[in-house]
Order: sequence, then C-alpha cells, then structure tokens
Amino acid sequence: MKTKILLLLIVSFSLLATAQKDGKYIFTKSGHIEYNLTGNTTGKKSVWFDDFGIKMATLTESTSTVKILGISSKTTTKELEIRNGNLLWKINLLDKTGTKTTIDYAIKAGKALTDKKTDAELHLMERQTILDMNGKIEGYENILGKKCLVFTLGTTKFWQYKGYPLKSVISMMGMTNNETATLFEENIAVPSSKFAVPAGIKITEGVNPMDGGIEGLLSQMGEAGENEQGDNDSEEDEEPLKTNITYDNYVKAINAIKIQNFVRTASSQEQSSYVTMFRINNVFGNISIMNPELYDRAEDGEGIEIQKVYTVNGKAAKYAVIKSEDTPMHTVFIKYPARKMTLLISGTRTLSLSTMEEIARQLNF
Repeated sequence: MKTKILLLLIVSFSLLATAQKDGKYIFTKSGHIEYNLTGNTTGKKSVWFDDFGIKMATLTESTSTVKILGISSKTTTKELEIRNGNLLWKINLLDKTGTKTTIDYAIKAGKALTDKKTDAELHLMERQTILDMNGKIEGYENILGKKCLVFTLGTTKFWQYKGYPLKSVISMMGMTNNETATLFEENIAVPSSKFAVPAGIKITEGVNPMDGGIEGLLSQMGEAGENEQGDNDSEEDEEPLKTNITYDNYVKAINAIKIQNFVRTASSQEQSSYVTMFRINNVFGNISIMNPELYDRAEDGEGIEIQKVYTVNGKAAKYAVIKSEDTPMHTVFIKYPARKMTLLISGTRTLSLSTMEEIARQLNF
C-alpha cells in the first residue's frame, strides 16, 4: 500500500506523449530538421524522424548562459534523445552515459488520438488541443515554405507544421530561448542508423511508471501491495472513482484557473482517478481527483512525510513532502466528503505551497 500511494503521486510526472505504432507523433511520414538556437541558449539541434515520429533522434549541442545577481554561469551540453517504437533513450554524449526506458503508456494513449485520422481531422484535433490547453491561435505563417499554425501557450509561441514546431520562442523569468528551423527535408529515406545508440555509451535501464496507465501500474505493484497489506488493499485501490464530479466539469474547472502563466498541458481520465499535468513557466505540477479514502491513508505512503494538518478553503487538508532523489515533490491532500473525493495538488518543490492552495481555492469544488 505504501508503495502504491507514492507511485500514484509520482506517476503524473512521467512522460506524457501522444504516439502509437499505428498512430502518429508527427503528421508527415519522415523528415530531417536542422535548428539554430539563440537567446540564453545558443547552439544547434538536429532532428531525424521516420514512421510519423515513432522513430525519432534529436541531437542538441548547446551552451546556456544564466546571469544571477550580476554573476554569469555557462553550461555546455551535448545530448542525444532516441525514440524507437516503445523505447526511449536519453544520452549525455559528454560523459558517455544514458538511460533507457519504455514508453508503452504514451504509445497506447496516442493511438486513441491519431489512429486512422485523415490529415484534415488531425489538423482539427491539433487546433482543438491548443484551445483545450487555454492556448491562443494567431493564424498561419510560412517557415521554409511550410504553412505553420502559429499559437501561444503561456509565454511560449510556436510555429507548428503538421504536429511539430519549426520555430518556437520561449520567454520566462527574464530569459529567452529561441529555436528556428534552417533546413527541413520532408518525406525522405532516413537511415536506420540514426535511431541506434552510439557505441561506448553506458546505459542504465528502467521502466516508465506510466506504462499501462494508473491501472496498469497498480497491477504491476499488486504483489508488493499484497505482501504489505494483503489482497484486500489491492482490490480496494482499484475501485472505480466515486466522485460525483464529471470528467468534463473537472477539465472545465481547471481551464478556468486564473494564475499568471498557468497552462494545462495534459489531462487523463482513468478508472480510479482524473489526472491533469500543468506548468507555470518552467515549474511543473499535477491536479488529481481520487477516492476519498486516499486522504485518510496519505501518511501511509512510503517516503511521504505529513508536515501539517490544517484546512484549505474550509476543507480538511494535509500538507506532505515526498522524499525522492529523482523528483523532490510536495503535495496537498484535501478531502471533499460531499464530492466523494480527495483532491491532490502536487508539484516539484519549486512550486510554492501558496500557489497550490490558490489553485484549490479557484477550483472551488
């Protein structure tokens, strides 16, 4: 049980992408794009893709400059990310190390979105997704002769062609980072070697905790749960969501949040929860609705330390920090007996507690 609670919280920070073996990341078969990077980060980026983005290799060579209190610091990176079917490698070419994870959940999620859709349907879906995320569509412009959809999400502006940006301008916290395509070859033959891990890289393997969705995750952890608390705990965790709030109203409430630079980036309806990812500038978090029993068992989570029990918006609340070497997080659990649910607002530790509490107030469930 302890392991399951912790994973339910960490799960929302895992990779959420939209792809499928029979679906599409990018709405064109194959290509090669070269980018020029300017602003606080300078350098170049090369992208190769095939099978509508199911295979993709991205090489980034850059130098980032940050100035704090008049002191400048520079960071040089050379990173390669390879996606090939349900596998994802992230490689640091400077120290010759990398990680390998599965992305099965992303593949399954993307199939429902893109499989068997025409180009016209995909474009309409693309526009609607932007609007659902509170983005603003500004029109169309040509980049390298390609008609790009121009839109903004928070402080970021994109020029997107068939599901992939050919230009972007990101402004946040006094810094600006720009990516501009200087070359785009479309529908070309891409060598299979582009999607192979270079020799001499030390790879650490892992499994994406979102594979199979939340239900799949709980299923994978079934034996651990039974060892800790017996079969009843596992069955209890897999109960359908009890809340009387519909998923549509949940998403509408999140879209109505008025916090500067708040952007809803993805939402998902699972059997036992509603989950939304969001960002505020470069800070990430999630808003989840789960069953009411989770509030009472919050402190059972391994690595979860309750810091205080208090009230938020007139409702019983618990504030907890989550000890994790990979992703230090904190969470507010809020109990809504009349709504038959627990509201969780979680974030990286750079997301302030006052912001999480303000999100709860504005949701006003």
